[in-house]
Amino acid sequence: MTTRWPASTFSEFGDDDAVITELRSLTTTKFLSEVGWSDEFKVVLFPKYHPVLGGKECVVTTCTILMHNKRIGLCQSCTVRWRKAGEPDLEAFAVIERPPSRSMAYVLCVVPGCARPQHSKTHRICASHHYLRTKTLKVPLDDFLARPDLKPLASHGTCAVAACTRDRHSSVSPYCPNHLMLWRTVRGDRQTHERSGHAKTVEATFRTRTPAIPVGYEISLRGLPDRVVAEL
Repeated sequence: MTTRWPASTFSEFGDDDAVITELRSLTTTKFLSEVGWSDEFKVVLFPKYHPVLGGKECVVTTCTILMHNKRIGLCQSCTVRWRKAGEPDLEAFAVIERPPSRSMAYVLCVVPGCARPQHSKTHRICASHHYLRTKTLKVPLDDFLARPDLKPLASHGTCAVAACTRDRHSSVSPYCPNHLMLWRTVRGDRQTHERSGHAKTVEATFRTRTPAIPVGYEISLRGLPDRVVAEL
């Protein structure tokens, strides 16, 4: 099917503001509602059962990630696991429980009202509350959570990766836990980069080009120019 765009869409091609306004005028409120769009968060959530925007989930029974490789029916992560396992029979592989993934488990601290992410799935509280419990008070988790003087903590702010939708892990790190681990891998030998004078360039590139942590049917458009977002 060919879509005939209004001539004015192309007549203003050199003016970003005009193009953005034109494209947004062609986007219905119903469509934006269907994909959960917000100009503030800039995240698209594809409805699972939508006839056009929906998609199939990975065939692994315990995985809820969108299918990436349609030929074998696996998401990107499970495709990597399948290949590392020697590409076994897919039906047998599909019933093997997917290992816990930090990218799939971004959960806030269980202290009521706390805006910081959990330190780990096991600890269930943020890094700051974990330090208070284990180093200062030295009490079991249940006793810690029952304390009447327990106070929630404000977020440390958003991750420095432009596309990321998650909050920073601590006041020291500019990244969420997942991107912090990835940055440590990308950074490699920090002293080598610093001696060559490329350290700032490497980190700037990492922040602008690294994608968000994939979550189900959620696609982040954060970090993209407004015109590109409107065109998409």
